[in-house]
Amino acid sequence: PFGLPAAILGGFVTGVVFYYVIVRWMYRSPTFEVGIIIATVGAAIVLESLMIRIFSGYPLDQPFSLPGGFRIGGILLPYQTLVNLFIAGLMTVGLGWVLRRTRFGRAIRATAQHRDAAQLLGVPVAKIYLQVMVMAGIIAAISGVMLTASVANLSPYVGTNPMLKAFFICAIAGLGNIPAAVGASLVLALLEGAI
Repeated sequence: PFGLPAAILGGFVTGVVFYYVIVRWMYRSPTFEVGIIIATVGAAIVLESLMIRIFSGYPLDQPFSLPGGFRIGGILLPYQTLVNLFIAGLMTVGLGWVLRRTRFGRAIRATAQHRDAAQLLGVPVAKIYLQVMVMAGIIAAISGVMLTASVANLSPYVGTNPMLKAFFICAIAGLGNIPAAVGASLVLALLEGAI
């Protein structure tokens, strides 16, 4: 019962640590967007190696899962998959609402479009970056719990494949375009299912 709250707390802490160790020293750079992707991927590789050393590379069962399912025709729909879809949809809609309808979301979009102009208009850019890293850490933690509860075992390697897919989706849809990202994700899923 404490797995998901512990993961959310871990995501929160990871977001804060990534901000103070990496983002804080880079966000004023003119090549920040490219640099931060390279830096965070490098940090992910280091963390993966550390987890392999500490916990070994053997996959483990994740206890946070919902057994059973129901059939529609000849198709079995596991309950866990439906829960994952619901939570993913909720997070996507919630994130879209935050970015489009709240003052915080407008500050994020202003910072992403032109950091210096946003700062001149009174947006606390450093604070926005910290909050975005925390939000990203929490979303990643929830997604990791959902992923390892259904389609993958718990292991240090579990994030590699989703990270590559996320890069592909961002390259196709563009950063910050949630409807296009959802569309690209569905197209990728259909292609994976068809192959």
